[in-house]
Amino acid sequence: MTENVQISGKVKTGVRADGGEDLDPFDIALKQLNKAASVMNLDPEALAILSQPQKVLQVSIPVKMDNGKTKVFTGFRVRYNTARGGPAKGGIRFHPEETLSTVKALAAWMTWKTSVMDLPPRWREGRSDMRPEEHEPGRAGEAEQGAT
Repeated sequence: MTENVQISGKVKTGVRADGGEDLDPFDIALKQLNKAASVMNLDPEALAILSQPQKVLQVSIPVKMDNGKTKVFTGFRVRYNTARGGPAKGGIRFHPEETLSTVKALAAWMTWKTSVMDLPPRWREGRSDMRPEEHEPGRAGEAEQGAT
């Protein structure tokens, strides 16, 4: 039997604070990018390239639980930019409240940080809606393999 953990088609994109301010992480990252681009007179074509990830992947990750049932978790992988040569920068997170917007923002920030600091890129940014502490040992590793 398969249990769907996340409602199909439901992708959270951000939150609103009580004051109505939009706290969407990727929108915040883009505002920061636009401010920096303005200060440094960045070429508009370069700004357009840096304003979107190169690749966004959504995956379904089936994991067979100890009780014999299969749970399907949703994962996102974001490759922001590989212009510096080599793989994109990032990591993996497990939490059902993570959003695609958060993953895109984290991938963007890691890309920009490694570029400014001239650090070697190593990973992509990813997430799964699994809470490892709520499942049997070893299941997070299976979900991570499914998300990579």
